[in-house]
Amino acid sequence: MQNYVFKQQVQGRGCYAIIGFDIIYEECSENTIEFTYKGDPKWEGACKAGALIFYDYFTKEKSGRINIVIHHVDWLPVDSNNLIVMYACVKAFLDSQSVESNYLDFNKSDECFVFAEPRKRLKVEN
Repeated sequence: MQNYVFKQQVQGRGCYAIIGFDIIYEECSENTIEFTYKGDPKWEGACKAGALIFYDYFTKEKSGRINIVIHHVDWLPVDSNNLIVMYACVKAFLDSQSVESNYLDFNKSDECFVFAEPRKRLKVEN
């Protein structure tokens, strides 16, 4: 099991989520995704949306079968919401599969999450 931690301070407020997950990737010509959720029901929709967004990005660079299992989402009442959890899932899954994460951006100054349309990559300046 892998854990991905998303923790940021934005103008005195926190953004927080930890995603505990497994991904099994099988390279083949057929693109399919399976999703199993075992965590707090509160976050299931955000995690499933994150998995589907990840899969759109993933299939632009690789092909094959992906099986995603979410074991848990750690969260804090004031610092976690659906958008934060969804972003954490997409970022976690991209990183775990070594897919470029230039599809995503978190702009602290504007307090915005950016999800690029899968056919376009963001030019993220670090």
